[in-house]
Amino acid sequence: MYKLLAEAKQRGVDVKIINDDDTLRTGKCDGGPLIDQNGQDVNAFRTEKKAGIPVTFLETNGEVGQLAHNKFIVIDGKWLLQGAGNFTATSLNVTNLGNMEDFYIIKVPEIVETYSKAWDYLRSISTPENKHERSEEHTSELQ
Repeated sequence: MYKLLAEAKQRGVDVKIINDDDTLRTGKCDGGPLIDQNGQDVNAFRTEKKAGIPVTFLETNGEVGQLAHNKFIVIDGKWLLQGAGNFTATSLNVTNLGNMEDFYIIKVPEIVETYSKAWDYLRSISTPENKHERSEEHTSELQ
Protein backbone atom coordinates (compact mmCIF):
# COMPACT_ATOMS: atom_id res chain seq x y z
CA MET A 1 0.00 0.00 0.00
CA TYR A 2 2.77 2.45 0.90
CA LYS A 3 4.38 2.01 -2.50
CA LEU A 4 1.06 2.81 -4.21
CA LEU A 5 0.67 5.92 -2.05
CA ALA A 6 4.21 7.03 -2.94
CA GLU A 7 3.45 6.53 -6.64
CA ALA A 8 0.22 8.52 -6.28
CA LYS A 9 2.15 11.36 -4.61
CA GLN A 10 4.59 11.39 -7.54
CA ARG A 11 1.61 11.77 -9.90
CA GLY A 12 0.49 14.85 -7.97
CA VAL A 13 -2.19 13.28 -5.76
CA ASP A 14 -2.59 14.97 -2.37
CA VAL A 15 -1.48 12.22 0.01
CA LYS A 16 -1.10 12.65 3.77
CA ILE A 17 -0.47 9.91 6.32
CA ILE A 18 -0.87 9.57 10.07
CA ASN A 19 1.17 6.78 11.63
CA ASP A 20 1.40 5.30 15.08
CA ASP A 21 4.64 6.65 16.57
CA ASP A 22 5.98 3.14 17.22
CA THR A 23 7.49 3.45 13.74
CA LEU A 24 9.96 5.92 15.26
CA ARG A 25 10.79 3.78 18.27
CA THR A 26 13.21 1.42 16.57
CA GLY A 27 14.96 -0.77 19.05
CA LYS A 28 12.33 -0.04 21.70
CA CYS A 29 9.45 -2.11 20.37
CA ASP A 30 8.71 -5.31 18.54
CA GLY A 31 11.81 -7.45 18.13
CA GLY A 32 14.56 -4.94 18.79
CA PRO A 33 16.68 -3.01 16.30
CA LEU A 34 17.64 -5.94 14.05
CA ILE A 35 14.01 -6.80 13.38
CA ASP A 36 12.64 -3.25 13.62
CA GLN A 37 14.97 -1.85 10.97
CA ASN A 38 13.56 -4.19 8.36
CA GLY A 39 9.98 -4.10 9.61
CA GLN A 40 7.21 -3.20 7.17
CA ASP A 41 6.32 -0.07 9.13
CA VAL A 42 9.90 1.24 9.06
CA ASN A 43 10.34 0.45 5.35
CA ALA A 44 6.99 2.08 4.60
CA PHE A 45 7.99 5.23 6.47
CA ARG A 46 11.28 5.43 4.56
CA THR A 47 9.40 5.18 1.25
CA GLU A 48 6.74 7.72 2.29
CA LYS A 49 9.40 10.17 3.47
CA LYS A 50 11.46 9.77 0.29
CA ALA A 51 8.32 10.41 -1.83
CA GLY A 52 7.70 13.69 0.01
CA ILE A 53 4.48 12.53 1.66
CA PRO A 54 3.68 14.55 4.78
CA VAL A 55 3.64 12.01 7.62
CA THR A 56 2.63 12.88 11.15
CA PHE A 57 2.49 10.63 14.19
CA LEU A 58 0.06 9.92 16.97
CA GLU A 59 1.65 9.62 20.41
CA THR A 60 0.76 6.15 21.56
CA ASN A 61 3.26 5.40 24.27
CA GLY A 62 2.76 8.31 26.62
CA GLU A 63 0.84 8.31 29.86
CA VAL A 64 -2.23 6.91 28.12
CA GLY A 65 -1.43 3.50 26.66
CA GLN A 66 -3.34 3.73 23.39
CA LEU A 67 -2.80 2.50 19.86
CA ALA A 68 -3.63 4.01 16.49
CA HIS A 69 -5.62 0.89 15.70
CA ASN A 70 -8.44 2.13 13.44
CA LYS A 71 -7.07 1.81 9.91
CA PHE A 72 -8.87 3.81 7.25
CA ILE A 73 -8.31 5.79 4.08
CA VAL A 74 -10.60 8.55 2.84
CA ILE A 75 -10.35 9.00 -0.93
CA ASP A 76 -11.44 12.31 -2.47
CA GLY A 77 -14.04 12.75 0.28
CA LYS A 78 -16.21 10.20 -1.56
CA TRP A 79 -14.85 6.77 -0.71
CA LEU A 80 -13.79 5.13 2.52
CA LEU A 81 -11.58 2.06 2.81
CA GLN A 82 -11.88 0.81 6.37
CA GLY A 83 -11.14 -2.43 8.10
CA ALA A 84 -9.55 -4.45 10.84
CA GLY A 85 -6.33 -5.30 9.04
CA ASN A 86 -3.17 -3.33 8.51
CA PHE A 87 -2.47 -1.97 5.06
CA THR A 88 0.16 -4.63 4.35
CA ALA A 89 0.52 -7.30 1.67
CA THR A 90 -0.23 -9.98 4.27
CA SER A 91 -3.47 -8.38 5.42
CA LEU A 92 -4.58 -7.44 1.91
CA ASN A 93 -3.68 -10.92 0.57
CA VAL A 94 -1.71 -9.38 -2.28
CA THR A 95 0.52 -12.32 -3.16
CA ASN A 96 -0.69 -15.27 -1.08
CA LEU A 97 -3.46 -16.13 1.27
CA GLY A 98 -2.45 -14.16 4.32
CA ASN A 99 -4.38 -13.00 7.34
CA MET A 100 -8.12 -13.30 7.40
CA GLU A 101 -8.90 -9.58 7.60
CA ASP A 102 -12.02 -7.65 6.74
CA PHE A 103 -11.94 -4.46 4.68
CA TYR A 104 -14.90 -2.46 3.51
CA ILE A 105 -15.32 0.03 0.69
CA ILE A 106 -17.96 2.49 1.82
CA LYS A 107 -19.60 5.09 -0.42
CA VAL A 108 -22.34 6.31 1.95
CA PRO A 109 -21.76 10.10 2.07
CA GLU A 110 -22.65 10.48 5.76
CA ILE A 111 -20.25 7.74 6.81
CA VAL A 112 -17.44 9.04 4.60
CA GLU A 113 -17.98 12.55 6.02
CA THR A 114 -17.80 11.22 9.60
CA TYR A 115 -14.48 9.53 8.86
CA SER A 116 -13.23 12.68 7.11
CA LYS A 117 -13.94 14.62 10.29
CA ALA A 118 -12.21 11.94 12.35
CA TRP A 119 -9.20 12.20 10.02
CA ASP A 120 -9.11 15.98 10.47
CA TYR A 121 -9.22 15.58 14.24
CA LEU A 122 -6.47 12.93 14.29
CA ARG A 123 -4.35 15.09 12.00
CA SER A 124 -4.81 18.04 14.38
CA ILE A 125 -3.44 16.07 17.34
CA SER A 126 -0.67 14.27 15.44
CA THR A 127 2.76 15.82 15.23
CA PRO A 128 5.80 15.72 12.95
CA GLU A 129 8.63 13.26 13.31
CA ASN A 130 10.93 15.70 15.11
CA LYS A 131 8.48 15.99 18.03
CA HIS A 132 8.80 12.34 19.09
CA GLU A 133 11.22 10.42 21.24
CA ARG A 134 13.17 7.83 19.33
CA SER A 135 16.03 5.45 19.78
CA GLU A 136 19.07 7.69 19.19
CA GLU A 137 21.26 4.70 18.45
CA HIS A 138 19.26 3.87 15.31
CA THR A 139 17.89 7.27 14.24
CA SER A 140 20.16 7.52 11.20
CA GLU A 141 18.92 4.16 9.93
CA LEU A 142 15.41 5.57 9.41
CA GLN A 143 16.64 8.33 7.13
